[in-house]
Amino acid sequence: MEAAQRTSRSRPDLVLLTLLALSLAGNVYLYRTRGMAAGAPPIQELKQGQTVPVLRGRGLDGRDVTLDFKTREAVLYVFAPKCGWCERNLANAQSLARAVAPTHDFWAIALDAENLPDYLQRRDLRWRVVSDLPADLRAAYGLGVTPQTIVVGRNGRILKTWSGAYTSEMERQIESYFGIDLPGLTSSPSRAGAFVAPPRRDRITKAES
Repeated sequence: MEAAQRTSRSRPDLVLLTLLALSLAGNVYLYRTRGMAAGAPPIQELKQGQTVPVLRGRGLDGRDVTLDFKTREAVLYVFAPKCGWCERNLANAQSLARAVAPTHDFWAIALDAENLPDYLQRRDLRWRVVSDLPADLRAAYGLGVTPQTIVVGRNGRILKTWSGAYTSEMERQIESYFGIDLPGLTSSPSRAGAFVAPPRRDRITKAES
């Protein structure tokens, strides 16, 4: 009886993981093929231990923002207003932002700036947000699908990265890494596809090494 109950409980998680994996795989493929067609730099797989360049983009006030990671470790939460999985993961992201504030700089990286201020206001999100990243930096940070969570150490060294919404196993990993408790995913919205960022051809800058 207990074995049957465990199997029954595990089925929703298995279905959720399968859907998320298919969504991420399909959208990575779409991003890469679109980027190749548009002449954008190819997306790179972000790996633990590698060093990333200084991150540059635009803040909500329209001013340029530069993240050089010289003072504290940073948590980059990559999202998009149109991303259904980001919506399901929103409570987790809010909880993470509050929990890491004493020890990390939390930055939300928006891959799509359309209706961004309205999106943040409606959800009462008071995150520090960077958008409008140049194409070469999107490629260097492996940014293409959402959500994504990246921990960057001092001087730009990647300490940890997670791709996708916080399903059961990923949720446990993040809770263990930061020593926090997360509320879990919310119920599925009408659209639950990962957002694919359109490749950028303008504002391509030379990434610092």
